[in-house]
Amino acid sequence: RTKHVPETAYLIMFTIFSAAAFIEGTTLTHVFGVDRLMALTYRIYQLSVLGVLGKIFFLDDSTKKTKTGIFLTLAVLYFICHRAQAMAPFFMAIFIFGAVGVDWKKILKCFFFTGLLLTCLSLFGALFRIIPNMAQSRTYFGIPFRRFSMGIATPTDFAAHVFSLMMASVLLRDFKCDRKCLILLSLIAFLTFALTDARLDLILMILLLLCTAFYDRIKAFITASGPSFFGIIIGGYALFDLWITHVYYMPSRFWETLDRFLSSRLFYGNVAMKQCQVPPLFGRFIPQNGNGLMLKPGERYFFIDSSIVRMWTMFGIVFTILMIMLTAFLIIRGFSTKYVPLLVILALIVIESAIDHHLWDISYNVLFVAAFADWSSLTRRQRLIPILSSE
Repeated sequence: RTKHVPETAYLIMFTIFSAAAFIEGTTLTHVFGVDRLMALTYRIYQLSVLGVLGKIFFLDDSTKKTKTGIFLTLAVLYFICHRAQAMAPFFMAIFIFGAVGVDWKKILKCFFFTGLLLTCLSLFGALFRIIPNMAQSRTYFGIPFRRFSMGIATPTDFAAHVFSLMMASVLLRDFKCDRKCLILLSLIAFLTFALTDARLDLILMILLLLCTAFYDRIKAFITASGPSFFGIIIGGYALFDLWITHVYYMPSRFWETLDRFLSSRLFYGNVAMKQCQVPPLFGRFIPQNGNGLMLKPGERYFFIDSSIVRMWTMFGIVFTILMIMLTAFLIIRGFSTKYVPLLVILALIVIESAIDHHLWDISYNVLFVAAFADWSSLTRRQRLIPILSSE
């Protein structure tokens, strides 16, 4: 029983933290005030993080050398995030290191059911006008369309939550979805698009559906590619996102069309890269007026949506190296254990990171927490599959 105490404590802290992170991104900020709600959620973050740090340094059976390495890594990350005034990567790192000895599937289930419950509450709260349902307009061919946030800060954020839940549900099933499951996921995707008009998230959802429908072929391709080639594809995509953001040229009709399709992500990313000609070593603060729904009169919208561009311009070189190491570790571990479903989701998250800034937000992305978690239940199931199929 004592062995289950650290795992149970971690899962409780994880659930509390992810719930607080979710609530911070809702329109409850309009009800209670941004400063008041953020102060409350930050206290919850601190208590949750302290609980996980207690597990790492007092309950885990790691060596002194390992704990020293964790402490130094967290110290560097705290310094970087403090300089960038964005603490999400530091908090996520604590949960990554704290996941040692915790069943990965249990973490994934906590993420899924917490997110599902809060998304449903947000949706119904907005529909019944318990919390504000922010609306934006977008014009297609001269025809205005309304897009709704359904209780989340922006329509795009709501769609991102739905996409993260779709990925978690498919990963829990190891991409074993029947026709009814695919139809249900398709309906959810297009209903989300009808409410939010988040076209980029719809493309991601369609990619996920295609990966699920043709999983056997994709699994064969990934397995044959090997970790080196797969890593090159992932890294090449990230470099490509940085490159097109850097070379973006506004007067060009091609760039203007592409940027319009990407909802000005190239323009604002290019501005950030021009401000940061040489990336910082340990992070830097870039003033941003995010959440365009809450801008004060006279304020101009400016926000870096791409997590890849944020990583390079805000968090700097050292942080980028740490992210490369973490991604490489996940790829190597995924191939060595033949956990292909995780590799597929990792590829989708990297694709998403070019258009979404939630890469280090635990309420949106839990995959990095899998790095040091316990995968023994996965390997046991993989050993049982051939036996059951032969019977």
